[in-house]
Amino acid sequence: MQMNFLKASRPAPESGNATTDADADFMFMLDGYRASGGIVRADEMPSVLRSQHGAEIKDIARWIAARHVVYLYWAGNYWLPAFQFDRHDRQPKRELRPILAQLAPAFDEWDTAVWFSRPNPWLSGEVPANLLSSHATDVEEAARADRFARRG
Repeated sequence: MQMNFLKASRPAPESGNATTDADADFMFMLDGYRASGGIVRADEMPSVLRSQHGAEIKDIARWIAARHVVYLYWAGNYWLPAFQFDRHDRQPKRELRPILAQLAPAFDEWDTAVWFSRPNPWLSGEVPANLLSSHATDVEEAARADRFARRG
């Protein structure tokens, strides 16, 4: 199923290196999200989240449109990191929303996805996605610090 609404893809700069840069970013994200469950195409996420009360594609589309989840658009598909979904109720983790609110003023969707997948100096070099469940307050503080660093 194709979702046609927001596309958080890396725009092509004048130099023509966007594809190379986006491809490299995507490969780094694949590696960065591996320890926290990986990254899944949005159209495959309902089967990954399948349970008695699992998410359907319309739920995922709504979460993406509202920016309630980390996502990116790459190579013609929406992608969602698995770390952000609760294993029991199959919904986005409640700890995620305040962190996304911290990042939103300074980070687009692509940069947000990169941010969660890379080691962060505010988190002693740990990857934010790996710490969401155990240290959400620390991840939120790191997001706040990086937002201020980016926006001045």
